[in-house]
Amino acid sequence: MDYNIEIAALNKENKKEKGDILEDLCGKVLECQQYSVDKEVRKEGSEVDLIIKHKVRNEKIYVECKGQKNNISAEILLKLIGNLSFNNMDEGWLFTIANLGKDAKGIKDSYDENPNKKPKISFYLKNEIIDQLISVRKIVDPKLLKNKLNHNLKDKTTLLLTAFKKLWVFEVEENGETVGVIFFDAETGERIISKECVEKIKLTDTDFKEYEVFMNEVKEIKKENFEKTMENVIEISSGDSWTDYRPSQPKYFVGRELEIKRILDLFEDIRQDRSKTRLFAVASQSGLGKSSLMLKLISEAQKKQHKKNFFVYGVDVRAAETGKYIELTLKKAVEKSIKEGFIKIDNDIELGDKYAPFSTKFGIEYIEKLKQEKKVLVILFDQFEEILSKKELENLFKNMYCYCNAIDSIRENIVLGFAWKTDLLIPMDNPAYSLWNNLSDRRVDISLRNFNEKETYQSIRKFYKEAKIEIDKTTEKYIITQSQGYPWLLKKLCIHIEEMKEKNLDKKSLMVGGSLDIDKLFQKELDLLQPKEAECIERIGKESPAECSEIEKIYGINLIEILIKKRLVIRKGSKLILYWDIFRDFVVEKKIPLIFTTYIPQGNLNTIITVAKTCQNKKTIEKISKELGMTIKALGNVISDLVIFGIVDRGENEISFLLENEDEILQKIRNYMKNHIILDEIKENYNNSISDVEFEELFKKIYSGKNLTDGTINVYIKKMRNYFISLKLLTSNGENVSDESIGEILIGDSLERKNHFLGETSYQKVFEYLKNISEGKKVTKTRNVGEVIRKLRICEKDIISEDVEKVIFDALSMDATMKIVEENSSVLDNIVKLGEILEKKYDKCWSLSSKKRIGGAIRRWYKEFESLKKKYSKDE
Repeated sequence: MDYNIEIAALNKENKKEKGDILEDLCGKVLECQQYSVDKEVRKEGSEVDLIIKHKVRNEKIYVECKGQKNNISAEILLKLIGNLSFNNMDEGWLFTIANLGKDAKGIKDSYDENPNKKPKISFYLKNEIIDQLISVRKIVDPKLLKNKLNHNLKDKTTLLLTAFKKLWVFEVEENGETVGVIFFDAETGERIISKECVEKIKLTDTDFKEYEVFMNEVKEIKKENFEKTMENVIEISSGDSWTDYRPSQPKYFVGRELEIKRILDLFEDIRQDRSKTRLFAVASQSGLGKSSLMLKLISEAQKKQHKKNFFVYGVDVRAAETGKYIELTLKKAVEKSIKEGFIKIDNDIELGDKYAPFSTKFGIEYIEKLKQEKKVLVILFDQFEEILSKKELENLFKNMYCYCNAIDSIRENIVLGFAWKTDLLIPMDNPAYSLWNNLSDRRVDISLRNFNEKETYQSIRKFYKEAKIEIDKTTEKYIITQSQGYPWLLKKLCIHIEEMKEKNLDKKSLMVGGSLDIDKLFQKELDLLQPKEAECIERIGKESPAECSEIEKIYGINLIEILIKKRLVIRKGSKLILYWDIFRDFVVEKKIPLIFTTYIPQGNLNTIITVAKTCQNKKTIEKISKELGMTIKALGNVISDLVIFGIVDRGENEISFLLENEDEILQKIRNYMKNHIILDEIKENYNNSISDVEFEELFKKIYSGKNLTDGTINVYIKKMRNYFISLKLLTSNGENVSDESIGEILIGDSLERKNHFLGETSYQKVFEYLKNISEGKKVTKTRNVGEVIRKLRICEKDIISEDVEKVIFDALSMDATMKIVEENSSVLDNIVKLGEILEKKYDKCWSLSSKKRIGGAIRRWYKEFESLKKKYSKDE
């Protein structure tokens, strides 16, 4: 018979109670061996460390007792060996009610093969502990009790230890699943038929508290109820077409090559025994395609090069009804892998509990087959964060944690994957918060980014093909720009534009206030509903996933079917959900995900405003080009900017002005640009203050996937900086310049800091550059030369035919840094001291090397200044 031991406390937070129960258990086993406790070394929670002494031989042994449920790791055994050395002991015992993890089992095997190995360690696992207790009649042999029962029972029997009673627990099964339990007093062998005793057991934190307790004869189990529960393990499903809002079919899937490769590489590393990781999560905010990626992984695993190596099974957690959903999913995954011929096993499927699911005879055979044949079973849980919305599913998250620990500790060819929504706010006091974070160091996290332009373009092309429509380049650019790389918004836009094409509408109906009105798109769907339909939609959204039978009682089957046909509601097993979690958020909370623009205008601000004013009356692009003296190509870029800002609409032949008057133009541009990702990054990550160098680095980071040349990057950086300052979204002195500004955000250093001349480059390089400029030569200006010229306030336009040395001398004469050096000329021989003076004066915090570098650079400039002073003072 296979045994399990569980320690349950009346108060799950009372670690002392569990420690006392564990100590009592160990004491009874030690008593069987003629040992007594000589010293209690440590007692902490469900762990007890003892030094025991034989009553006859007087030999002493170090004992560690582990009451944890999760598998014993190799680290615990290595720590025991260390404790033996520290306490000068030659022998140690490990008492544990948990299974050994893969690496720990390897250590035990090495001791079994070499009994003389030092230090000597003996292992008392569940079966050995129970056999000892039975042999000295401390507990009744459960086989005798089992023979009295005429019920379908699982092979595994659990010894449940509480502070008030020791119990044998027999699990009644139907089709391999536990449907109820029978309790016996383990010391007397009497069946528990007292309701008071059962209620007391259910007040503990035992895993059996959720099950029905059969105190007399077992009630007939309705097979259809069990089958209904199994049917609610629903696989991840895709939409029927590209325009379906459900997860994308693999044939419509685009991009994510690196993410898919990384996950498949993990599977291959596990198959080849190169990785110890068995858990992964695909994490992103709503609408970036987590579910579609899961479906793509399932599809990839079915391809010729992978189908013999990987079996990927994915379920939608929104169908979960009880805390047993993961247990049922695991069984279904194993069942399907056998049914489809991935693994060949003839025995009936029987898995263990959440602490050791593959510890049964069948489970051991299954994982051995996977290992021998170098195959990997992968189980995916989509929409996993949804379980946090249902109180009755609180235990599901805890059960998941146990299964994750079990799979992680055995490190066999089984992988668990999760899709996790990062924009879900989990309070820190929610147990799920700590449980999820506790797995982070054993889990590979795959983050999904927004689509880049190439992926957006590929997706639009698939839409063209599916919808069988043609879209002009302007509309295509509009979709790419407005979708901002969000797959959900891209799909919403394409579907909306398809509808506009059918109704011959223009894009004005899509925009309000200079930016895309996403709320209007969702609200339109609600406005088309009858009052009862809208009420039903809101109820399903609030209860999502809602119980189908309950909704049908209130609104009727016909109304539910109408909403399903309208593709607003989806049935998942016995649950109803809205077609999209983003739509649900809008229905329930009247909000959509915050969208920041990454758009870089092609024209400069003055040109855009000039062109916009010219467009107030309908005109062709040729006429505007002629009026303004601009090329068609240059004008086309500016018109594209105006379309994106919502100022004009570009028809086939004419440009139409969309605003009431020209006074709205600047505000329209500002409303659009204030939602720029650069501004959000500055607020969130730069403490509302960013230097010019940091601004440059931030820009390069945000647009790293655009393959821009260095020259283009520099042009764009300057352009974006000018836009933000001109629109009063950034200020160069830290002041809140208008009521609508985004706050005290600095670009560049404040006035006290940004003009500090610190000798960024040599005098000679600045002189040579300005000399070439004065002679009318075209030369490239390095960034550091430009910094010195800016900080010394030298105007390049003023030095043509001028004496360059005199220009530099005049600039240095007005410079604050030179005045500080002049006042402290006595320290010129000590560049570190000079650096310290400047550091203090400018309220800096420099390293020693920075003080040396800046002090040395300023000293060299000051010497050049002294030479120029002699020359030009003499001339005067």
